[in-house]
Amino acid sequence: MMCPYKKLFFASIVSMGILSLSMMHSALSNDEFRLLSDKQNGIVFMKDPCAKNAFSLIFSFSQDIEEFPSSEMAMVSFTKSYQDVLATYNEGLRYCYLEAAKAEKIGNRQVKITYLAKKVSEDGEDPSLTIPDQMEVVVVAEDLAKIKDLEGRSAEPLNGAESIRTLINVNTESTCSK
Repeated sequence: MMCPYKKLFFASIVSMGILSLSMMHSALSNDEFRLLSDKQNGIVFMKDPCAKNAFSLIFSFSQDIEEFPSSEMAMVSFTKSYQDVLATYNEGLRYCYLEAAKAEKIGNRQVKITYLAKKVSEDGEDPSLTIPDQMEVVVVAEDLAKIKDLEGRSAEPLNGAESIRTLINVNTESTCSK
């Protein structure tokens, strides 16, 4: 005959196992498709050492991604406060913007977009906008929604606080090898 304490112990072990399996199944079945957080290197910023206005961003997602409309995506734009910062580095700056020069899927869960930062000054458009080693961008929700996982789900939208990202250059190579 089994001791009542052993029955209670055995029953609690079984119920914890069932609860753990159901929680794991729930987590797997309701897994959201989203851009990873900053702590998980959701966006990696790499300046091009050969061009002061060129850089790349690598976006990492929580699920495998399918092909995406690479010619129709910018994914980020400068925040208004960062445009004000750039005005201090670039004399005569009236407006600045990002041009997505090339977008490609790298690996199963990453997209790499190469950008050219351009400015409009009193003299017209000028491609010589200097990008510092730290920048602030806002993720464009419409472009984020264009990226789909293998099941056809769009990436989850970010709330306002999550959509603004401060990025620091990780490409410390200071010389141009071209």
